Amino acid sequence: MHISVLNMTESMATVSDSVRIIVNESPFYSTIIKSGLGNFASIARRIKPSVEILTGETVKLNTIVKVLSTFDSNAESVEDISLLKKSKLAVEYKYKEYDANNVSEITEGTFLAFRTDGRYRCLISSDDEGEMALLRIILPELASGRPGLTLFIVQYLSIHGFRVKNIYRFDREIVLTANMRDAGKVVELVSNLLYSS
Repeated sequence: MHISVLNMTESMATVSDSVRIIVNESPFYSTIIKSGLGNFASIARRIKPSVEILTGETVKLNTIVKVLSTFDSNAESVEDISLLKKSKLAVEYKYKEYDANNVSEITEGTFLAFRTDGRYRCLISSDDEGEMALLRIILPELASGRPGLTLFIVQYLSIHGFRVKNIYRFDREIVLTANMRDAGKVVELVSNLLYSS
């Protein structure tokens, strides 16, 4: 039996081709870049390992950033961005989490309670002990039942250096929580996504 050996250097993609493949295959990266909301350095850091696998060599971050900057940021926004642009943002401060062992222990005025590990995790407004901000994104009617918007927001915040602690989706409402110290930055990022995209 004859086994042919493939010369890997001949079959590897260029950096430019690799970046384009990764971006075009990812609805999130494609949308974020085409809408002009992309932080190229953050995206480059995230896709660098994949680019290096496709090229078969170590690639400088600046090279990936340069390729990303050649994408047309004036392209028509994808439908997810269009839906988000029609959304409204409300921010409330001074919330706290607490645990309840059963339904009867859930305090009146609780905004949200969900069952986890045999108990209830609850979110309530608290002027005295509240250390969390609550961001509510109210989506347009067209977004009712549309999947993927919550994940899109999580990924968007993540490429800007913010990891979502809690995020919930209730049909046309997306609710996320942030520590008070991070709230200003999260509100700015979400506002940019909804109103500047």
